[in-house]
Amino acid sequence: MADRIGRLRQRLAEQGIDGAVIRRPPNIYYLTAYSPGVSRPGFVVVSPERAVLVAPGSADGLRAAVRGRVEVIAYRVPGATVDAVADVDELSGEALGTALEQAGLGGRRVGIEEAAISVRHFDVVRQRVGATGPHGGFGPAGRGSTVSLAGEVEALRRVKDTEELALFRAAVGCNDVGFEAARRTIVPGVTEFQIERAIVAAMEAAAGVPIDILDDTNGIISGPRTAGVVGLATGRRLERGDLVIVDLNPFINSYKGDTTRTFSVGEPSAEHRRLYDVVRRSLERMETRVRPGTRGRDVYAVFAETVAEAGYSDGMIGHGGHAIGLEHLERPYIIAGEDMPLEEGMTITLEPGLYLPGVGGMRLEDNYVVTSSGVELLSHYSRELIRCD
Repeated sequence: MADRIGRLRQRLAEQGIDGAVIRRPPNIYYLTAYSPGVSRPGFVVVSPERAVLVAPGSADGLRAAVRGRVEVIAYRVPGATVDAVADVDELSGEALGTALEQAGLGGRRVGIEEAAISVRHFDVVRQRVGATGPHGGFGPAGRGSTVSLAGEVEALRRVKDTEELALFRAAVGCNDVGFEAARRTIVPGVTEFQIERAIVAAMEAAAGVPIDILDDTNGIISGPRTAGVVGLATGRRLERGDLVIVDLNPFINSYKGDTTRTFSVGEPSAEHRRLYDVVRRSLERMETRVRPGTRGRDVYAVFAETVAEAGYSDGMIGHGGHAIGLEHLERPYIIAGEDMPLEEGMTITLEPGLYLPGVGGMRLEDNYVVTSSGVELLSHYSRELIRCD
């Protein structure tokens, strides 16, 4: 963690920025190993000399959670005090102001995550650094200023270190366990809810941590619903001849894999087999295109070309993948408009899919580490269109 903060300092210095106030939860975790909530704000204040975490709770508890050379300033929250009403906005603002003073950022140029910070906390930063000039510019001589950060921490996060890769591999492997649970459960008459419960139980047993697949990035959809790309489980009962798309990407120890398999309830139709062959061929061709320096749009072009050759372009309504890690969608994206190049050490997902009303949809998705010569496949569940009876 100390090295991550050091690399952030170097990146800031190259841009003439003295320090930063980090507010986005995944960025705070990346720098400190502390996971802040959304409703009770946390911050990391970084200067050339010090790094200070501001967070709710007890100082002792926070010190036990953080890693690296990070100081801690805790503020009270409702439920943790009985002697006074805890105003989270006021107390967190006071703690942030103290952290800015403690880090020695008065009169200096400070970057902020502009889209993530509240107006109230932004005002605290400007007051404590002495930013009396316009936002983004310098104030009077000897005074400080604020500038907007342009994804500095996100840029560091794109290439995963050894510790991150181990967590990512474990998360992807747990998804394979979920697919096997789905295969054992899928038969005519069961509901999407029953499939969901079987997946969660199997993944929790394997991971030893709670598993949540109830946000809308996960999906269990069947029959006509598969033409819609995504969707959470419902009480719909499976019928023979249905396709079932299972897309799994829960956070496991703060990191997530993102993999998808398509199942057939009984023998798949000839049309379903043709569609799936195109999807699988798209994925295999996309894999060969991934190299450091290749742009996301170049990989997407392989997907588009393969589908067009087969005459199914009308069914191509989704993206072709994205980078992944502490967040579900990270750059570079595998889309037609992505110019950002891939780099060695990035973790990505490739997910070609086809979705045709009246026919159904299917998707095949695997996860990879970008290597110097191509990709290393991390997800190992069968790539077949899996028949379940």
